[in-house]
Amino acid sequence: MSPPGEPGSRFVEVPKEAMVGFLEGCGFKPVPGRGTELVYERPHHNHGDLRVRVYTSIGFGSTAARGCGEDAIRVVLVWQPPHRIVDGSKPRPVIGVGTTKKILRTGTVEGVLARLDVRMRECYLMVGPMCHRRCRTCQAPTYYDSGRCVDKACQVRAGMQGFDPKGR
Repeated sequence: MSPPGEPGSRFVEVPKEAMVGFLEGCGFKPVPGRGTELVYERPHHNHGDLRVRVYTSIGFGSTAARGCGEDAIRVVLVWQPPHRIVDGSKPRPVIGVGTTKKILRTGTVEGVLARLDVRMRECYLMVGPMCHRRCRTCQAPTYYDSGRCVDKACQVRAGMQGFDPKGR
C-alpha cells in the first residue's frame, strides 16, 4: 500500500471538524470520559435506553482520526440499564447489544461520512425488532433472533426463565 498522500493511496485522514460537525448535525452528543478516543451517541427517539454509539478513532486532543491501519470507525448499539445501581452509587455501564461492519477510512472524507451515515441508520433500525418484546423479568430489550434478554445478569438471576422465545 502506498503511504498516505501518495498516488495510489486509498487511506484518507478524516479531520476532527468534519467528523464532529457531521455527528452533531445528526443529533449526536459527546460521551464524556470514554477511553482514549472521542465517542458520540444518540438515544433512540422511542426507546431512550437504547443508544447508537460512534467510536470515532479520533484521539482526545487530536485534530484528525488516527493514522492508516491503526483502527476503524465503529458504530454500535448499546443499552443503558435505566435504574440499576452497582456498588451502591454508580449506574451500570452500557451493554453492547448490536454492531455494524467497521468503517474503513478510505476514498474521500465525504465517502467515509456517507458510509458512517449508512452504518448509523443500520444500527438505528435494529431497535424496532429488539423492543418488539421486552424481558418479562427486567423489561430490558430482547434479541430479536432468539428472544433472550440483553442483560446477562438478568438471565443468570432468572435461571434463564422469565422469557419465552416464542412470545407465549
